[in-house]
Amino acid sequence: MVAYKLWRTYAVPRSIYGLEVMNLLAKEKDMLELAERKILRQIQGLPNNTANMAVYTLVGAEPIAITLDKNVLTFFMNIVRNSGTIECEILRRQIVFSDQRGKDFINRVEKTLLKYNLKSSSYYIENPLNKIEWKRLVGIMIKEYWKKNVIRKKWKKHH
Repeated sequence: MVAYKLWRTYAVPRSIYGLEVMNLLAKEKDMLELAERKILRQIQGLPNNTANMAVYTLVGAEPIAITLDKNVLTFFMNIVRNSGTIECEILRRQIVFSDQRGKDFINRVEKTLLKYNLKSSSYYIENPLNKIEWKRLVGIMIKEYWKKNVIRKKWKKHH
């Protein structure tokens, strides 16, 4: 548990620093998750053929994809809460002129909000939540999403 705590506290934040503003390819996200699973297996002394879900659940870890999504949503709300700043004005402009297929930051935010069944970015710009409310809401919605995702994977595997 100590090794995992060190990994999660020091290594993960440094390895993904700034990725919330970058548009990562699926291949790049997969590489991050693969590296994380490899390290978690080593930390726990598990063989390479251990199921991915077991690797995460044995130490109570969350996939790095969740951390990336949380960072995107946190960064978005930090900008929204500072309504008088140039960053917030740029974000407002991006929402207005955004192309649904584009690869800009607001599209990534919209996809992440949709993924976790949250309201649109326009709603949150008009009704920003404080840090505690936002963290709680995001935490609940992410847990709900991943719980359904795990159940769906188990069901597909057995049927």
